[in-house]
Amino acid sequence: MARAGLYVRVSTEEQAKEGFSVAAQLRLLQAFAVVKGCGEGDVENFVDDGYSGKNLRRPAIQRLIGCCQARRLDYVIVWRLDRLSRSLRDTLALEEDVFRANGVQFISTSESIDTSSPSGRLMLNLLASVAQNEREVNEERVRMVCAELAKECRHMGGVPPYGYRVEQGRYAIAPHEA
Repeated sequence: MARAGLYVRVSTEEQAKEGFSVAAQLRLLQAFAVVKGCGEGDVENFVDDGYSGKNLRRPAIQRLIGCCQARRLDYVIVWRLDRLSRSLRDTLALEEDVFRANGVQFISTSESIDTSSPSGRLMLNLLASVAQNEREVNEERVRMVCAELAKECRHMGGVPPYGYRVEQGRYAIAPHEA
């Protein structure tokens, strides 16, 4: 019987924006694993809830990599490629050095990716590049908004710096600390 690793990742921002929760992703992936011939005991969930896809410093992806290297999986299934990673370099390293090197077939349920063919690998490269671009554009927007809020002396959350207090959402000098 086939063995599948279902990888799910949701950053807090993405879950709020897109609304496709961990539970919803798992339901979809579990149904797909059944179609691929995996029984209930042959499926392992790998969930990184609240982690960015910009790097591989995530506990569940590290466990998934270990399982692939130990050859305990036949499939790694994700909802979308950008759930695996938003870094082109990391995506390609996972596909070539972890999945393919250990006989694991990578499947994205919402994109037609078959990495056993040149066309499939091209599609993987294109979609991984798009995912990385989305992350970089989003980071750029956040930096711009933060810079604008700082120019307006607006509080962006957290503890105000020493010497300041927050009044009506703006920084004000705290005379007893200044």
